[in-house]
Amino acid sequence: MTTRRLVIGTTGIVCAAALSGCLDSGGSGSASDSGSTTQQENCRTVERTREENLADELETVSAGSTWTWRFDLEEGDRLIMSARMIEGARPALEVENPSGGTMVDIGPSENIQRTLTVRETGRHFIQFINEAAVTSGQWDVQIDWETDYEEEICD
Repeated sequence: MTTRRLVIGTTGIVCAAALSGCLDSGGSGSASDSGSTTQQENCRTVERTREENLADELETVSAGSTWTWRFDLEEGDRLIMSARMIEGARPALEVENPSGGTMVDIGPSENIQRTLTVRETGRHFIQFINEAAVTSGQWDVQIDWETDYEEEICD
């Protein structure tokens, strides 16, 4: 009889422990849910800027020639354009939006620097123009692109 009581008692203890483990895992599940809620509370949104160099060229341009770049841009993107005359003819800058409207028109200058925020999504045309009819030139041209985006960071 003592052995039988020991087996029944042990079986009862094992069942109670198993049942308790099931209840604890359910409790753990809800504890991890509250943990993820706490983690979400420790999140913040950070604004970042992505940058890319689209063109960086040093070239000789003949009289009357045009360098044209085409870029697909989204509203809010920024273009940073610069051209520096090394020798000869001075560059001019024109930028057209996807609708064909002129956004920038800067006459010949030894040093052009312009930042433009895009207002229309689509293909934009950027032209550096040698308006001189006879004189060639050597220019250092650079076009950079920037866009802002939000990133969520959680501790």
